[in-house]
Amino acid sequence: MSNVSTLGRILILSLAALSFIGCTTFSSPPQPGQERDDGLVVKRLDRLIQKEMKKNSIKGLSVALVDDQDLVWAEGYGFADEKKGIRATPRTLYRAGSISKTMTATAIMSLAEKGRIDLAASITTYLPEFSVKSRFEGSLPITIKQILSHHSGLPKDLLWDFESENPPSLGEIIDRLATQYVCYPPETRFQYSNIAYAALGGVIERLSAKPFETFMEEEILSPLEMNDSRFRLTPEIEEHLSKGYYKLKDIQEVDQTPIGCGPAASLISNVLDMSKFLRCLLANGRIENGHLLNGETIKTMFEVAYPGNELDSLKYGLGWMIDVFKLPNVERSVCHGGDVQGFVGVIAFLPEEKLGVVTLANTNTAMWSAWRISSAALNLLLEAKNRNPGKREKDKEASVAAEREKYEEIFGRYAGPDRIVDVFWKGKKLKTKIEGIEATLIPVGGTRFKVVKEILFLKIDIAKFMGLDGFFIDFRKSREGQWHAVPVFRIGDSEAGYMMFDKVLPSQVPDIFRTYLGTYLLSEESRKHVVYLFPERFQLKLADDWLTGFYKGPILSGKVVLKPASDTQAVVCGSGDTVVIQDGKLSFMGLVYEKSESLKRVGW
Repeated sequence: MSNVSTLGRILILSLAALSFIGCTTFSSPPQPGQERDDGLVVKRLDRLIQKEMKKNSIKGLSVALVDDQDLVWAEGYGFADEKKGIRATPRTLYRAGSISKTMTATAIMSLAEKGRIDLAASITTYLPEFSVKSRFEGSLPITIKQILSHHSGLPKDLLWDFESENPPSLGEIIDRLATQYVCYPPETRFQYSNIAYAALGGVIERLSAKPFETFMEEEILSPLEMNDSRFRLTPEIEEHLSKGYYKLKDIQEVDQTPIGCGPAASLISNVLDMSKFLRCLLANGRIENGHLLNGETIKTMFEVAYPGNELDSLKYGLGWMIDVFKLPNVERSVCHGGDVQGFVGVIAFLPEEKLGVVTLANTNTAMWSAWRISSAALNLLLEAKNRNPGKREKDKEASVAAEREKYEEIFGRYAGPDRIVDVFWKGKKLKTKIEGIEATLIPVGGTRFKVVKEILFLKIDIAKFMGLDGFFIDFRKSREGQWHAVPVFRIGDSEAGYMMFDKVLPSQVPDIFRTYLGTYLLSEESRKHVVYLFPERFQLKLADDWLTGFYKGPILSGKVVLKPASDTQAVVCGSGDTVVIQDGKLSFMGLVYEKSESLKRVGW
């Protein structure tokens, strides 16, 4: 699912598993007056898709290109079901993951146009029972706009029944949220949250007096004539749904279960239906029998919701990521990604140029490929429309020799939602260590640094070992003087900093927390409410004078720095999540772990 924790997981897995795939290059665009050559667009993109699928063992993928109200091209590659030999086509259904949020946001904005919702109103205006704990005195109430733009401060996930044969209702998810803490005060920081979008689904249900899935089908999917798409896994849909594949050591088929956080991640669709959604957006909301949304509403959705916030790791509007695709000579790009149960997807478009692409795949190894294919598609469509997209300027490297004083402020440890980054000076060079891998930081402008591995006289871009086209670390200083680090991923012309790492200082660990040190195993009760997306154990230990948590599972694993907030609570630096430890039990991301004395001295 989007976004964004999956990027952190795949970042580390990619260091060992993926090899470099270069940026696609293009020949000169057609001269003014020439006809658009769709055949040439298809030929070039087809070549890239074949290369990406082979390189990354992608089982199946479908893509569609849109130029204003024209469907330029749609095609399927590989298999929807490899065992049965069923080929992928443009009509193959995929899970869209967090692309679902764009549709949920559309539904909320539709209700706002009708006067049913005030974006500035507190969510309790519509859900009086909504409640969440906070340790921030005097913070703003949580509003609809904050939730739409991931600025509510709500936690990212509750893994309890996130994927389950018997998923909780939206009301049950909202009730469970009452036991959790906000991560940050509202409007202070971009904090991607699936749970927040579940709350929006609850608002839709309350105002419409209909199940969320029914409202979406009747009020959004049906007017768009997205007849093959649903927000629920029915027997009919399951019959045409592609298999999902996940690679850890080997690629394996993933069991398909309903998604508990439906408004955030449960959309099932194909590239033909999604292209209809694209064409509606490019037409300022017009559909065959009127408008789904008016043009001003759509324009508002595509504007950065909280501009100028230095603690935002990426720009986000109302349901959409803004300017992730940084194409030369293009005023604005809009997009969203998604990943869930092995499926990966990207929807991206250029509002002013009226060009768009949808890429859906059924294998988690397509994460970078989907973005690279989408980037290439937008470039090719620009060329075909007699627009020279230009070339990205190369990053200008500078030497950091004998400039220690210039960078001393950023030395230290940075803690994120699932990883720790150390920055230090060594041998007249600025260095970093990520998960035990030491590398050199080369300044490329401002406070951005490229991460390279030096071997003898060679400088090897770390991105080459990650399947990326660029990997950087941006350092930012808040108004309060606190330093933060943002890992930035570049794939083609797309560039996103999904996570914010906080600079942390070693502090005295209270004696009570020393009694909590040890290994905690997922409780039997929690095991009944998870499928595969969960950490099986959580280890609490002192590491280099920091209270550190290590969580480990078949997919979700990570290392975090914890800051004690009370005798029974600690906050995860870089994500704001709260860990509660009491009576031999540890609660994390909605799951409960029990202390294991037998594993007290046993390593991972």
